[in-house]
Amino acid sequence: MTTAQQIIDMVPFPDSVKTTASSLAAINDAIATSWPAFKLEETASAGIFVTLTYEYSLTAVAPAIPPDLGPAEVLIDEATGLAKTIHHDYTQWYDRSGGCWYLRFSPFLVEGYVGKTFYVHYQYPHPQITGLGETVYLPIGYAVRAASLWYDFQQAAENLADSALTRALAPEFLRAQTLALRGAYVRQLPVKIGTGKERLT
Repeated sequence: MTTAQQIIDMVPFPDSVKTTASSLAAINDAIATSWPAFKLEETASAGIFVTLTYEYSLTAVAPAIPPDLGPAEVLIDEATGLAKTIHHDYTQWYDRSGGCWYLRFSPFLVEGYVGKTFYVHYQYPHPQITGLGETVYLPIGYAVRAASLWYDFQQAAENLADSALTRALAPEFLRAQTLALRGAYVRQLPVKIGTGKERLT
């Protein structure tokens, strides 16, 4: 695993400009610009089936499910303790007003699994960091290039009189970042859930 500090140590700018605040800003900018090409993946507990309850909010799922990329599949704990993927009898939709994903299951499915835990398998953006000792899961080649581009623009903005070199380097940094991000691309999970009509209430 690579920490944010290890990434910053590889950024080709003087240590004098790589303060804690600027280092965090550079890493978090790299994280922000990596989405949606780079994704993390999770299978998280989403709820327990309750008799006569067929609609379930996913607000408690953590990390949060992004609004632009919902759950890919639902799994249910079997008596054997093994998770089983279900392929039918439910739909999903995103409620814009509440900022939350919902799942609606058929009565047949719910009543057959009352008391069982169900899980969602999904992808989500890399979370922002708050300390340089934290692990960063971005591919290191992309993270270093993206942070370097941030510092290049920052130096140009702060030293307008001497920004000719940083302006000249910017296209090269940007090209390197773009190529590295292509290499960091994570394929979107195939969605195995039916899509319900989006509710805007």
